[in-house]
Amino acid sequence: MIDKKDLDFDVNYITDDFNSGFSKKRDGYAIVRKYILDKKPVQYRICTIFGIRYTGKTVLMKQVMENLPEEEKKKTVFITCNQKTDFHNIVTFMKDAIEEGFTNFFIDEISYAKDFQKIGEILSDNFVSFRNARVVVTGNDSLTFYLVSKSILYDRSLFVPTTFTTFPEFARILRNNSIDFYMEHGNTLSEVNPFETQKSAKKYIETSIVSNLINSLEKSEGTRYYPVLTELYDTKVLENAIYRIMDNYSLSPVIKALRKQFYLSSLNNNVRKLLTIDDFKETITQEHLADIKAFLKEIDVITTIPVVTSDINTTEHTKMDFITNPGLYKAYIRYVFEKLKNNEYWEAEATKEQKKKLLENTYEFAMDDLMGNLIIANVNEIMNNSRIISTLDLDGNPKDRWYVSKLNVEINGKKHESDLIILDKKENEVHLFEIKYSSGSITNQTEHLDAPDFIAYVNKYFGNVKNRVVLYNGKNDFSTEIPRISVSKFLTSLYKQKKTNEFNINDIIAGYK
Repeated sequence: MIDKKDLDFDVNYITDDFNSGFSKKRDGYAIVRKYILDKKPVQYRICTIFGIRYTGKTVLMKQVMENLPEEEKKKTVFITCNQKTDFHNIVTFMKDAIEEGFTNFFIDEISYAKDFQKIGEILSDNFVSFRNARVVVTGNDSLTFYLVSKSILYDRSLFVPTTFTTFPEFARILRNNSIDFYMEHGNTLSEVNPFETQKSAKKYIETSIVSNLINSLEKSEGTRYYPVLTELYDTKVLENAIYRIMDNYSLSPVIKALRKQFYLSSLNNNVRKLLTIDDFKETITQEHLADIKAFLKEIDVITTIPVVTSDINTTEHTKMDFITNPGLYKAYIRYVFEKLKNNEYWEAEATKEQKKKLLENTYEFAMDDLMGNLIIANVNEIMNNSRIISTLDLDGNPKDRWYVSKLNVEINGKKHESDLIILDKKENEVHLFEIKYSSGSITNQTEHLDAPDFIAYVNKYFGNVKNRVVLYNGKNDFSTEIPRISVSKFLTSLYKQKKTNEFNINDIIAGYK
């Protein structure tokens, strides 16, 4: 073994007691394992596992290491960086390790290392090209990895993101099939819920998202490939901008719910103050706000889905952004509803029954909105493998075979919607879904799915309506024409079947009968 004295990073080898702590594999496991074991010349010279805090980057890395063949374990080194680590010292250590027969290098928290963003090419070129080594790295500064990939590594890095975890993967790893548990904990694999309160959620935003972006921008702007935001604005201004964006998105389900109830309720104008997000004291341009949003999308904090909106005159294809972490939404929903229990937000004549009914309706609407967005993000990821590099589905069809969207239309003066529409372009079939947070069967759950005008519209402009389904938090119920299916079971089945060559969404829905 190599002498580990006087190193500014930790070095470990893969022994019998090496353990990731999780028996169920992360979705990216097979990708990283193949990269390590395939000793042929590879396009991707370095494998980058990136994501924000508590999203299982180190877990994935350790899972690959602990399951390597014994001969590969003997050639594997696990390096953990810290804030004192100098990247040049890692390079020197790796050269010595290669001379002793080590070829697999797993480097955790590499974004701590000084000058990482400027010399990342040393890893990919010197070690992989000339020495046939394999290098896997992780780091919390997700944006740093993205910026380095664009400015230095180009197409030489294989990216495995961890920030957005689908419900089926989350449920499998943590052995908990509750959609509510998923909505509470977001995409984290931590035993402690970082979103239990709005205060803890704010702390998570501060440490995992705000500092992530600011640190990444400060480290990477020397390349001049991107807007030099930290030179144009004071750090505090940028932090406030990120907080404002996150607050806007996190509060959106509650704001939409209260707007729907506000003018017909006994709530007073203090509610507006409760939901008001302070404007900047300093000025930041809309263009640079858009840059910050773009960076948040690059690290999977925000995702985008297509939305089709139509009326008698026009059809508009727009996009909707929302946060991929449901725990943040849930924390803000809890915060607002705790506040709304105070009398200061109500008209004096409001009765106890009025308050109770309004809060119940508003909470249900907010949770419907949250779950709807979350399910669309999950379905889009499962159906289209949107973060996977391959351009083909497992069944050999083009990656864009499945169109996943929301649909809002106005027909004969009446508004109709589908919370989720899945269009199979190959078969010209459409599957329409209403998504409800409730666990019970409610009459208006199928209001739009039952409307003949709406179904005729979809048949004409999208494809033949094959299935109409309500996804909700209850048990499977096929006693009516439009079935109600457990959302957790639907997502899990969709996920399992999509990994086979026999995938057919009709079989999934019919299988519950």
